[in-house]
Amino acid sequence: DNVFVISNKKTKYPMLQVDLR
Repeated sequence: DNVFVISNKKTKYPMLQVDLR
């Protein structure tokens, strides 16, 4: 989850990224 939070800022798609995964 921590990795997603940091990546979400770079990809600009936190919710979408979590949903995709």
